[in-house]
Amino acid sequence: LDVGQGDAILISTDEKTVLIDAADRHVDLVDQLKLLGVETLDLVVGTHAHADHIGRMEDVLRTFDVKLYMDSGLPHTTAVYSNTMAAVEDEGIPYKTAKGGTILNLGDEAIFTVLSPPPEGLLSGTRSDLNSNSVVLLLEHEDISFLFTGDAEEPTEHRILQTGIGEVDVLKVAHHGSGHSSALDFLEVVHPDVAL
Repeated sequence: LDVGQGDAILISTDEKTVLIDAADRHVDLVDQLKLLGVETLDLVVGTHAHADHIGRMEDVLRTFDVKLYMDSGLPHTTAVYSNTMAAVEDEGIPYKTAKGGTILNLGDEAIFTVLSPPPEGLLSGTRSDLNSNSVVLLLEHEDISFLFTGDAEEPTEHRILQTGIGEVDVLKVAHHGSGHSSALDFLEVVHPDVAL
């Protein structure tokens, strides 16, 4: 979705609707989603707790019928994060911590695989633990694959390479194209046709 400096990605299949991230606080994301006919969100993912990714998450969670909320499990001290988690609790939304290896079925059309955070535990001691523990998702739809990376940084990319990932068709470039992401060895392996 067009949210300026931030992320908000809507995925819609015949059976399921998924939102990855919820833009910055200055974006009217709820209106954008309503204009697209969204009423129910089967899965909402907060890749990590920075405001340009969950700035409007509270509004989304309180406005739409959300079936499941997932994030990395790494908390943050900001009001944006606290309000997001309060909305999850207040609205009775089921919560799941993302763990590498988890598979989420979007019906007959598409499958999500969680690649990060690693199943053995969160990364620590990185330049930015919040970014490095971004939820990273591989979406496979028939013979097309999409890699959604949040603000993952080089330690995350190196960890993902250890999972045996191969080429993907579409890469959501990590951290808005930051110099702390998109390491050459990672790009050479995933070798996307399209980078967003």
